[in-house]
Amino acid sequence: MGKFIIENFSYNPPELTGIIKVSPAFTVDENTPHNLCNFLSGYIAGVFTSIIGFEVKVQEESCGRNNAERICTFRILKK
Repeated sequence: MGKFIIENFSYNPPELTGIIKVSPAFTVDENTPHNLCNFLSGYIAGVFTSIIGFEVKVQEESCGRNNAERICTFRILKK
């Protein structure tokens, strides 16, 4: 999948925020189907839900298909 980098993670109940970057996200390029990002956001949500113990929401901030670094960026929030 790639290297997961967690930035600006904060959990002060009931608030939860953070940025997750996946680099390089698989082998993404402009031809990679967008459903890869949907898979990654679901995967990240599942992992954090299991670790933290309550459901979280993950939103795509930027897609690796659209930047030279091929980094996918997601925001994690409490659902």
